[in-house]
Amino acid sequence: MNKGTLVQDHVCPSCGGVLSVDLKRQMYECPFCGVTFDYDYFREESVLGIAKGAVMSGELRSARQAYEFMLTKEPDNFAALRGMALLTMRTGNVNTLGQMDQYSKLNCSKVIEAVDKAIEASKPEHHEYFKTMKDAVSAGKEYADEGKLLEEEKSKKRQANSRRDHSIKMRDDINLSCSPERQTTLSPVHALVIALVLVMFWWMVSFAIYAQNHNNPYSVENYYQSNRTTQTVGTGYTSRNERDISRAVRQATSQTRTERNASVYKESTRAEKSDEWVEEHQSDNTYLHVAMVIPLIPFAGFGIWLAKRQLGYRKEIREADKIIQMHTDNIEAHEQKMSELKKKVLADLKQMKKIEPLTT
Repeated sequence: MNKGTLVQDHVCPSCGGVLSVDLKRQMYECPFCGVTFDYDYFREESVLGIAKGAVMSGELRSARQAYEFMLTKEPDNFAALRGMALLTMRTGNVNTLGQMDQYSKLNCSKVIEAVDKAIEASKPEHHEYFKTMKDAVSAGKEYADEGKLLEEEKSKKRQANSRRDHSIKMRDDINLSCSPERQTTLSPVHALVIALVLVMFWWMVSFAIYAQNHNNPYSVENYYQSNRTTQTVGTGYTSRNERDISRAVRQATSQTRTERNASVYKESTRAEKSDEWVEEHQSDNTYLHVAMVIPLIPFAGFGIWLAKRQLGYRKEIREADKIIQMHTDNIEAHEQKMSELKKKVLADLKQMKKIEPLTT
């Protein structure tokens, strides 16, 4: 076929074969069954009508073929150029531009490319219309991109909320005031309090045993108290002569000296035994200290572990709150941006209808 002949894919209504269009002969011919159509059948009104009917019936391929055929005759035909651009959006209705949810399902880059071709091929007076259409599609594409970012932020916020809820539950499992949903019957803090009571009880028992067994029987107080004797001294008031008195003084002096010597010996013996007892029992203090420290080791370890967990969960909750607030702010920003883009698309659509050169 020479350059003056353009083969277009159209379906023959008789046999369903692919028809060939010879622009020079202005004939539409089926090479299979020989049926021909007068070229007047394919004048502008008829071709655009066929395209419109095909769009309404969902036959987008046939509509594209009709528009392409129209553009071979009239490359700057406004209706055909607009129809080709709209077909990339799988529609023939310009009002579809205002349906914001469709942009996430479209290949907006392909639509913008088709509109760019329409801008290049259209008449100068139609450039504004197609440029406005491009602006609307670009805003719709940005709207779809913002929508994806919005869903990502919502997903991240849900994840942050989930982590925060988990941290709160774990924190509540540690606190004295536990949540009603707790599955355990004894919280770690309750266990720590019980352990503290047991430690204090152990200390009291240890002190009692220590006091009972660490009482030095040779101390001054204990020794003389246990060896104290009660003496009754007879007192006479009978008259004595000087000789009797002198004898009594000598006896008393001798007795005092003897008692003093005995007392010194007794005190020396007590002190020696006391030192021996202290030496034998000096390890008792060590045993007492060990008895007091041993229960403190697991108690302190458990307390430190519990405090670190508590502080850790509180930190996680604070960080989660910050992250949640950040995602909330981002969500609000995306929603605000999407609202502005939607207004722009609708404004562009309104402007397109206002400057539309014809009604189809």
